[in-house]
Amino acid sequence: MRTTPNRNQLRAFFVMVLVDHATGCWLWTGRRTPQGFPLFPQCPPGPARLDAKVPSAARTSFAWFRGLLLPWPYWAIGHRCQNPNCVNPAHLHQRRTKRGEVVERPDRHALAEYFRHVRVESGCWLWQGERNADGYGLALARDGRRVSAQRLAYEWFVESLSARPARWQLDHVCNQRSCVNPAHLECVSQRENLERIGRRRRMR
Repeated sequence: MRTTPNRNQLRAFFVMVLVDHATGCWLWTGRRTPQGFPLFPQCPPGPARLDAKVPSAARTSFAWFRGLLLPWPYWAIGHRCQNPNCVNPAHLHQRRTKRGEVVERPDRHALAEYFRHVRVESGCWLWQGERNADGYGLALARDGRRVSAQRLAYEWFVESLSARPARWQLDHVCNQRSCVNPAHLECVSQRENLERIGRRRRMR
């Protein structure tokens, strides 16, 4: 499930790349962070951006040539070549950060089945499978139960909700009920969630 770049984006990207034939690294010659990580100012909006100020060239390369990006700051891009200036997607992998604690680690088959029902659009992971009457996605857990698709993704990629108070809920900061991107979900109290819903309705 890759993000497809257009011709102008590819040209802007590769004009900043110098190939090291000895190592296979794609060395970034453009802007970098103070820590040395490549920046790609033309990075399109979406998950390749850590935030509005940090358009990551490595995340852009991974999204274009490898596939679906897991949400920052719970997942980061690692370099198998040990060169932080490299943007060769064959040298990149996704690694869990210290903030990413999960209740259940999904296996490859569970992930494949889950993402079969996901369509990526403008950074949202829109659920294409079964939904409940309110428009929220429903997925099958390992034991065959129908569970909240957004909660399943949040617990896979972010943290367990079992330690949270029972009445806390997942709020969609993107305001898309069918979105299951854990980077767009925030665990808040029921009161806070209702207040946010009210504010969004008043802004329409």
